[in-house]
Amino acid sequence: MIVPHDLASKVVMPAIRCKMAEIMINKFGLSQSQAADSLGVTQASISNYVRGVRIPSITLSSDLEEELEFLVRDLINNSGKKQEVMIRISELCNSILTSRLACDIHAKMDDDLDIDTCNACSDLLSIRSP
Repeated sequence: MIVPHDLASKVVMPAIRCKMAEIMINKFGLSQSQAADSLGVTQASISNYVRGVRIPSITLSSDLEEELEFLVRDLINNSGKKQEVMIRISELCNSILTSRLACDIHAKMDDDLDIDTCNACSDLLSIRSP
């Protein structure tokens, strides 16, 4: 059984990091090592993203990509907003999960999952702590 948090850590967050690395390198001129340091991953992970190896297969909307560019800018400018950036990245991850962008991938990872009736991500993320 693959639970939503597995999906977030194995698919959604790598897709977000991949796009952020692409933005850092192509739009802001950072090296792979600098992008890796900023994102908290290895340079080898960034190299894989750049070479098209192990790229997560989630297609992000232009709105999500635009938001990621703003996040990258805030992260690179190191304007003391690291905690805010972390929260915004987590919110994007939640948005991707609840918008069902990862459902097809989830079904491939879990043969018993019926994506037509599954609401696990939206149900989980609508729960509020007491």
